[in-house]
Amino acid sequence: MHWTLPNRDAVVGAANPQFRRDGVRAPALPASLRDPLPTGSRPTGQCPVEMVDSIDDRSSSVQESHAAKRPETNRFNQGEENPVKISGNTIFIPGSTSGIGLALALALHARGNTVVIGGRRREELDRIATEHPELGAVTIDTTDPDSIRRAAAQVQAEYPDLNVLIAMAGIMRMEDWHHPDTFLDTATTTVETNLLGPIRLIAAFIEHLQKQPDSTIVTVSSGLAFAPLQVTPTYNASKAAIHMLGESIRLQLADTSVKVLELVPPSVRTGLMPGQETNDAAMPLDEFVAEVMALIEAEPETHEILVDRVKFLRYGEARGDYDDVVARLNAADPHGK
Repeated sequence: MHWTLPNRDAVVGAANPQFRRDGVRAPALPASLRDPLPTGSRPTGQCPVEMVDSIDDRSSSVQESHAAKRPETNRFNQGEENPVKISGNTIFIPGSTSGIGLALALALHARGNTVVIGGRRREELDRIATEHPELGAVTIDTTDPDSIRRAAAQVQAEYPDLNVLIAMAGIMRMEDWHHPDTFLDTATTTVETNLLGPIRLIAAFIEHLQKQPDSTIVTVSSGLAFAPLQVTPTYNASKAAIHMLGESIRLQLADTSVKVLELVPPSVRTGLMPGQETNDAAMPLDEFVAEVMALIEAEPETHEILVDRVKFLRYGEARGDYDDVVARLNAADPHGK
């Protein structure tokens, strides 16, 4: 591994909230969202997820961020010479029996990839295998180290060309931190699933992936890694940890064939939380997956997959309106009322 000095734009990005850390201009916030909130009032109007549409429509910098090329002195020097492929891969996705995981598995298979899904419940895997015989299926419990080791051995034996691991499994639970009996057990389970699960998955596959000429680890964080939802403290923290884990191992693996890509979903209409599948404020699942696939194809050298709706949360601190983002996010959350 070697280090390079950042160019001028990257240095500007550290001090100027209009720029991301990699020197690419971040989406600007419209004047209507920069106005301070009245003291003691609760924000009203569109929820934060919907506000992203107006941000994108009224800010040309969003389009610039999609089209702009990363600086030649890429912050990790990983990906530009060996971009992520959207087809011709063999992919394992633990935690993909429903929601984003299953929808992404089907979309990736449709683009010419061999896809293996993973989940805890054998009956659920069998049902999906009957409906979608084109998908492979392996039983795995990402909270159980022994299950991870067994599944990894099976996948590597049956799919020796495996070159992409997508660590999709995760849970999101509400907590009340006023008393330990209302959060401690949930917090422990959340960390076990959302943080230790991906760490153990990567440990089980990293040596195999390094032997492949072109491989990718995809971590899954959340917009809540960058702006906290009041009712899910440990989920927020676990996803912030996943973000930094990806940033860190990308540095370590820069001298290998393994790329590290981070998927950063906004609120999506899935069963992750009660009522989320029918929440009009959440992004429709099919729209999310379609945009993700388009971004992978259009920006194969990227390190973060950011659909437009998540940029409201992702760049709040960079824009300088973090407090406003957090206030509006929590005021619009139906679980906090």
